[in-house]
Amino acid sequence: MCLTCEVEGKILVTNILPGYFLEVATKPGYEDQWPQGYLALVRMNDPDYVWPFEPLLDPEYDEDDEKEEEDTPAATEKAQAMMRFAVYSESVQDNFVSDPMQAYRFVEACKAAGYDPDRDGYNTVHWFLAYVNRKIFSLGLEKDLTGSIDMVK
Repeated sequence: MCLTCEVEGKILVTNILPGYFLEVATKPGYEDQWPQGYLALVRMNDPDYVWPFEPLLDPEYDEDDEKEEEDTPAATEKAQAMMRFAVYSESVQDNFVSDPMQAYRFVEACKAAGYDPDRDGYNTVHWFLAYVNRKIFSLGLEKDLTGSIDMVK
């Protein structure tokens, strides 16, 4: 049986990237492959990538180039939020290690969703996490990730 079936994966967002579903494992028992509560990027039956969700937003995602004063409370909070997101992003990088074809499909899907390496930098995973977390928050799904998940978008 497919891993998505075994963990009773729930679709959170269809086409989070072109050709991919964003799903969450709702059943324990496969902690070494897809732990309960972890998110996954799924093309078919088994996830391509699995990672833990942290309810953080990258304050630089979709930001214009206007600079804030460096010594203001808002600038300090923004810098702290950027650091928290960077630490989260770095902590899950290994979850996105894959074979070359899978990685190529992932990067191309990110590009189709708006990722531009020249503009966004060459850490595709960091961009993706910012993108997916922004989507999760915009749909109000971050609340569901800490409770029951019944919503399909």
